[in-house]
Amino acid sequence: LDTGAGTDTLTYNGVLGLTENISVAGSATANSGKITVPGVVTLSFTNSEHIVGNGNLSDSDTFTFVGTNDPDQFEINLVAAGSAADPVLKLLSAASSALLLTLDNYTGFSTLKANGLDGTDIFNVYTADIGPGRNLFLDGGLPSGKKKSTDKLNVFYTPPRPRIIHSTETQDPDAGLVDLDYDTASFLVQYDDMELVVVSRL
Repeated sequence: LDTGAGTDTLTYNGVLGLTENISVAGSATANSGKITVPGVVTLSFTNSEHIVGNGNLSDSDTFTFVGTNDPDQFEINLVAAGSAADPVLKLLSAASSALLLTLDNYTGFSTLKANGLDGTDIFNVYTADIGPGRNLFLDGGLPSGKKKSTDKLNVFYTPPRPRIIHSTETQDPDAGLVDLDYDTASFLVQYDDMELVVVSRL
């Protein structure tokens, strides 16, 4: 699917009554990628700058945003308005800072999932004391080769300082969670295959 010149938004609407595992994968080529829904559709696209995913909570649909095998930078704003001007997620090249793809918003999913695949990826996650809260699951991707790459997760909070719980799994120290409770809003960031995690004030 080629949406042509100009600034375009590609929206996927889930099928009511069908449980769908929706995956949007970016590409090293800006504004291109693939939407995959097993048993429903596989769609390659180009020249689509913005993506929106709508599922159905009653169907237990899932939504995963997938990066590239190159070093990626994920900018994830859990308090975003969910629009082209204020999107939830931006995928950038970690090497050049070039914007590759933008997820404006998602609805009908209990948790936004993001997967970095191979490469040394950076995940920057932003929270604040406004709602509604969003839940996030991040997978840094399995490192390849004998010299493992380091995926980094930065979780930022804003004043007033929330109650923060940062817990790692005993048998799997690169997996865990960061729970931030502002009273007015709460955010749960779960992660796996993340070698470095930093929680700090923005």
